[in-house]
Amino acid sequence: MQRSDAAMADLVKRIDLTQRLTDGSYGYEVVQRMIEHEMHHHGQMINFLFCHQLPIPESWHEKWELERE
Repeated sequence: MQRSDAAMADLVKRIDLTQRLTDGSYGYEVVQRMIEHEMHHHGQMINFLFCHQLPIPESWHEKWELERE
C-alpha cells in the first residue's frame, strides 16, 4: 500500500490537473473519481467491521468521526 501511495503521489505531481486528457476529461476529474472510488472501499471495510462486530481502529474513529461504543 505504501508503494501504491507513493506511485499515486508521484502521478499527481507529474500531471497538470487543469489540462484535458486524451479522453476529454480533466486531470482533476480523474483524481476526484479515484478518491471517490477509494472512499467507497473504506466504507465497505467499515460496514464489514460493523456487521461482524469487529473493533474499528482508533485512527479511523478520529479521522472519520465514527462513534465509539
